[in-house]
Amino acid sequence: MLQKEVADRLVAKPGDEAYGFLSLYTRLYARARILMTLDPRSFFPPPKVRSAVVVLDPDRKPFASAEMIELLSVSFRMRRKKLINNLIGFRELTRTQAIEAMRRANIDEGVRAEALSLDDFARVHFALVDPAS
Repeated sequence: MLQKEVADRLVAKPGDEAYGFLSLYTRLYARARILMTLDPRSFFPPPKVRSAVVVLDPDRKPFASAEMIELLSVSFRMRRKKLINNLIGFRELTRTQAIEAMRRANIDEGVRAEALSLDDFARVHFALVDPAS
């Protein structure tokens, strides 16, 4: 059981206001879903926040590596920046290298991280670690 706002971040999808690093980090290992929400009056004394019960269904083959986690973290460091601007400096990437990687991944260079799915980030990651792709 978690605070409802945290639960919303765990289950958020691309484009949702709550979507961010925590949503994607969770998705690396499991599928999250809200089982139920609880009103503050369900507790004594009642807290000032709503609660939610979250179920995490582990993936059989988690897609996680230190590089991928770092990429996700860097991508959301400055949330309102375009992804390309967050990637510059990631592992000493130049602007040109970041643009090329995004092109190889078929990702528009004007996109913000909050619009990309885990699969999109996987393509960016692959383009960064395998520049020959």
